[in-house]
Amino acid sequence: MSNGKSDANPGLTSQEIADQASRPDRDQIRRQPLRGDETKGDPDERDVAGAIDHEDTPHGWEERKHQVSEEAERNDG
Repeated sequence: MSNGKSDANPGLTSQEIADQASRPDRDQIRRQPLRGDETKGDPDERDVAGAIDHEDTPHGWEERKHQVSEEAERNDG
């Protein structure tokens, strides 16, 4: 890289590669306002759009079914 050209991409200088890498693509620009205030923690953890409670999933139903039957057995015993 003595002439500023990258060995991995000889057509671009290291500065050109850095400029392109730091340039956000259209999807990133579009998602940014949707992510909200990133000072409030991880956006992926805050994203609840379309999320349902664990109890409302098939796995949650099975867990609850077992809890109810265990509670019934304790009350009968």
